[in-house]
Amino acid sequence: MSPDEQPHPLLRMSLVELWELFPIILSPFNPLWREWFEEEKSFLLKQLAGEKVLRISHIGSTAIGGIWAKPIIDILVEILLRSFTFTDQREASEAATSV
Repeated sequence: MSPDEQPHPLLRMSLVELWELFPIILSPFNPLWREWFEEEKSFLLKQLAGEKVLRISHIGSTAIGGIWAKPIIDILVEILLRSFTFTDQREASEAATSV
């Protein structure tokens, strides 16, 4: 097998090794998750043109009350496709990664 055909090093690792390298940490439900989502939603609405945003939703495990979850706020932004340009996409991406 040539070096180009070698499997990726992660593919050669056991599940135990992968769990040690990439642990999944769960937290008890935190009522602030909803507030944090609302803050992010407000930020996103300011960054995006209001008429293009169809809906901003809090998704994922932190959106479900009372359960343990990875403490990461997952957000789905739905935008009207025909009015969203490449320039808009780049600017939105840059705004999101600058936080």
